[in-house]
Amino acid sequence: MVGKDDDAAFQLFKKYTYHHDGDIRDWAYNGISNLNSYTAIAELTSRIGTENSYYVRSHFPLYLKRIGLNWQGNKSIRLNLTSKDDHMALFAIYNVELFAKQKKAFHIDILEKYLVSDKGEFREAAAYALGDIMSKESGGKLIDAYNNESRPFVKANIIQALGRIRYTMAMPLLIKEMKSDVFYIRINSAEALGIIKAQQAIPTLIEALDDDEFNVASASNKALENITKQKVRDAKGLWSKKLWLKWWEENKHKYEQLEETSAPDVGTKAPTAAPAQ
Repeated sequence: MVGKDDDAAFQLFKKYTYHHDGDIRDWAYNGISNLNSYTAIAELTSRIGTENSYYVRSHFPLYLKRIGLNWQGNKSIRLNLTSKDDHMALFAIYNVELFAKQKKAFHIDILEKYLVSDKGEFREAAAYALGDIMSKESGGKLIDAYNNESRPFVKANIIQALGRIRYTMAMPLLIKEMKSDVFYIRINSAEALGIIKAQQAIPTLIEALDDDEFNVASASNKALENITKQKVRDAKGLWSKKLWLKWWEENKHKYEQLEETSAPDVGTKAPTAAPAQ
């Protein structure tokens, strides 16, 4: 329950969750997450499946975790992981990191079952949670779930989880999904490839540097820097596809030799790059 003042605040924030501007909706969801009540939990979890902005939607786990950090000392969240109340079950899934360190295998089993739920919100939450608790043993099931998934938001969470658990067997999938029609799947794929340090993805990431969606290009550049440990930029500190292509032509033989010898990561030194023409 909420007090009188909290109820008034809730009604105000709820009004703005229907605003056409995503930034304002995000502000409203953020405000609701400060109320720390079942009413707030129910509102946030009920909107997971209806919010169409990727950036706004990606903040929902953080808002639910904010409530989770203060919810009855965290002691009762575990009990709701398999609750018949969808709101509380989703709340528990997003907060599983708070209690999954003990009996980790037990909780992974529950999350993997949610990964094939007939409810998209639960599949989305389960993928996020498996990444949250670094369940590398779930990599194969995450890939299976991805191949059977139709909802882009769920697929994006699965891609993110594969990166967070550093599942190297997912590299072919991640490289392929750099060509996805969905921009946030491309973003998450680039980020995952950078986390995994997938050297074989360097040419694909370079190609993505002129992606029509700037955030895809930016994520690809960051991934290249993570993989190569280099900052290939011009005199003004700007990166470009042209500069990276030049660097790759001068250094790709080192990566080819690395693959042949199966040696550990090598740090190649980037040459002084000329300003973009």
